[in-house]
Amino acid sequence: MWNLREEILSSSFNNQVDVTELDTTAVESLRGQILAKFASGLSSWPVWIWEHLPDTAILVFDEGWGIIAEFASDSPTVLLLNPRDESAGFMFPSGQSAKIVLADCIGFEVYFTDTEVTYLLIHNHHDRVIGCGQAKVWMEQCFPEFL
Repeated sequence: MWNLREEILSSSFNNQVDVTELDTTAVESLRGQILAKFASGLSSWPVWIWEHLPDTAILVFDEGWGIIAEFASDSPTVLLLNPRDESAGFMFPSGQSAKIVLADCIGFEVYFTDTEVTYLLIHNHHDRVIGCGQAKVWMEQCFPEFL
């Protein structure tokens, strides 16, 4: 079994990217806000969250995890992982820095948001990029021919 937390921390060290690991309370708070805002108020995180998101934009992109560099290029972004794989969460100084770190990691599902939970941007194991909130609006503007 892999250790995604160590993958991220090792890659951030090797790439000299300043990443902050969030405490459990912060991660659970963000997950709860995501559920309330984008998943019709589910009370717990399902195995496949994207199956419970009623208002999304979806495109197929095999390196979709890197799209965060375009969407939140210079903005701080939070990386959450599928809780069945890893409960940790991380704050990156920018979407670009998150892309640098993930480029050196094994492939896994990623969930990006910001501290205000204005968006949810997912790259899942089916190579689907799924956007909610501001990410959905951005995807519809930038990739209308692929949606």
